[in-house]
Amino acid sequence: MVVTYRDTTLTFLTALGDHAKQNPRSRYRRLYETMNRIDVLREAWEQAQANDGAPGIDGVSFRAIEEGAGGVEGFLRELQDDLDSGKYRPQPVRRVYIPKPDKPGQLRPLGVPTIRDRVAQTAGSWYWSRFWRHDSWIALTGFGRNAPRYRPWM
Repeated sequence: MVVTYRDTTLTFLTALGDHAKQNPRSRYRRLYETMNRIDVLREAWEQAQANDGAPGIDGVSFRAIEEGAGGVEGFLRELQDDLDSGKYRPQPVRRVYIPKPDKPGQLRPLGVPTIRDRVAQTAGSWYWSRFWRHDSWIALTGFGRNAPRYRPWM
């Protein structure tokens, strides 16, 4: 059986989530050490590329990264180094306006992050989702008239 980076990423994140569920008082302070694993970044790249979004404010496209000097591997290693050293900073988001569905002539704003930011944010969201999914069930029930009256944070 061939083990792919997708398998190792899923195994790692599942183990992290299981640990969080079994040890609710545990503290997880090493976000960069977790999200900068190369297998996590590769999987985040795959997901960002599958969405086939437009370039961000820097104008760098998926094709430009693939055809660049270091290719995808170089791009991910550079991002990994920046995350590891704490030098990573997200770039401004490019604002574009797209038509509203079912409302001809009206536009809505859309923020387009850079590909680098999409990969980093996807990796970070996977990390945090492993903890939130176990604790946030009450927040998912809503805050309307029929929402439960028990609010542990109030």
